[in-house]
Amino acid sequence: MQRICAIPYGHIATYGSLGPARSVGSVCAGNPLPILRPCHRVLPAHNPPGNYRGGTALKQILLRLEQTEALLQLN
Repeated sequence: MQRICAIPYGHIATYGSLGPARSVGSVCAGNPLPILRPCHRVLPAHNPPGNYRGGTALKQILLRLEQTEALLQLN
């Protein structure tokens, strides 16, 4: 979770860049504070935006609010 929390506002990381992708996905899925612990900034390497506890649409909204580099991948 520390690596996820270290992702700066407006930036993204892939699951694999944070550790074993399945393990990172499990941490994100079990996140009790999804906006405060920014799992929405974690994307799969292929086929973004990926799943999100609050739903894919909310993940896209949060990424757009932050004006992240992920916008290039979402369009």
